[in-house]
Order: sequence, then structure tokens, then C-alpha cells
Amino acid sequence: MSESPSQHEQETRRRGYEPDATSLRGVMIFMIALVVMLAVSHGVVLGLMGLYAAAVQRPTQEEPPREPVLRRDILHWAAPPAEYARFQQRWDQRLNDYRWVDRQQGIVAIPIDEAMRLIASDIAPPATQPTQANPNNEGASHDPPAHP
Repeated sequence: MSESPSQHEQETRRRGYEPDATSLRGVMIFMIALVVMLAVSHGVVLGLMGLYAAAVQRPTQEEPPREPVLRRDILHWAAPPAEYARFQQRWDQRLNDYRWVDRQQGIVAIPIDEAMRLIASDIAPPATQPTQANPNNEGASHDPPAHP
């Protein structure tokens, strides 16, 4: 099943080396095509950047910068001292006075210190005092009180 050598193989054996099949013309065509493709893609990118720059509106130097809007009731450092004092007095009054929130529904506001004391007393177990009959407080229950 011996195949006869092709003409190319016979020529290679005759010369003693494989002929150079690389075409200088083909390499040059590839290089030129590569440079053209790079130039075209560069032009497309520059064109798109120009369109983007034209679409974006940039403020001119003549337009004065906008003044920031400050809420003086929130930013105490931005408020004049007299205005800040009135603001602080209003909040101190709201936090430290008894007042009706909704009289019809019976909702009242109490001072913040009193509210925290009431919440803490609901959460913490009651303090048990030793009695004369039980001076070491043995058998005292430390369970929190049951809430209705």
C-alpha cells in the first residue's frame, strides 16, 4: 500500500530542503491591511468622542456656581446663634415637658428621662431586698415579672 511520493515531496528530496512557501507579497498585504484597520478604528473612536463631547453640556466660565441650599433647622452650625438658641429651646421643651399628642385617643408625651426610666423598669427584674427572716436572700426569685 505504498503511495507514490507527490511532486512536492520529490522536489524537496531532490533539493535537500523544503522550499520557502512564505510569500513576501502576502506578508506585505497583511501588514498594510492591519495598518488600515487600525487607522479606521482610531478614526471611529475619535469621531465618537467628538460626538460625546458635543452632546455633553459643560457650564461656561461666565455662569456663577450655584449656592448650596442649607436647611438651617437641621444644620446647627449653619444657623445664626439666635436662631440656633430658639431651635434648641423648642427641642428641649419637647423632650422635657408633659403634653397631649392626641387628646381624643388619650396619647400623651412625657419627658424623655421619665420614659427611659419606665422602659428600664419594665425590662429589668425588680430588686429584691433581704428581709429579717431571710438575711442572705436565699431562695429569692430572679425571674422578671410577668407582663399582662
